[in-house]
Amino acid sequence: MHKTTLITAVVAILSLGHFASGATTEKPNFTGTWELDAKKSEGVPGDMKQVLVIKQVDDHIDVEIRMSGPQGDRTMPDAYVIDGKEAEFKPAIASGGTAKGGKRVSTWAKDGAGFDVQEQAAIDGPEGADEVKGTRTWRLSPDGKVLTIELDLTGKGGAIKSKRVFNRK
Repeated sequence: MHKTTLITAVVAILSLGHFASGATTEKPNFTGTWELDAKKSEGVPGDMKQVLVIKQVDDHIDVEIRMSGPQGDRTMPDAYVIDGKEAEFKPAIASGGTAKGGKRVSTWAKDGAGFDVQEQAAIDGPEGADEVKGTRTWRLSPDGKVLTIELDLTGKGGAIKSKRVFNRK
């Protein structure tokens, strides 16, 4: 009888360990080079090419955005700290205008597939000063080969919405 009690205790301890480890989900890793799939994307000019070079260390994600199109080639940096705290950032502006600064809060998504961002930024655009507010969602496909970034921002110029689908190179 003593053996059965010991085995039951060991199984119970192992089960607790299994459930406790299930409470912390592994964070997705976005590190890599990602190429825009314009055919699967929405709200992006058809002649635009975009590549993201992403380096992730824990909750810090650094992004190098490489764009090319009729307006020429350009490279812009961006970064996210995914800790639920407000962080200063300099908005990456693709078209005319100058970024004055911004604040964003990034949190890991409950679904374990990415992260969510709330942000606001001050921009001097072609029509003058503007404050842009909104959200971004980053999601990785279960196989880690497709990155989808959805953008939903509003400012004086109206709504800016896009869905950008990237394939891992």
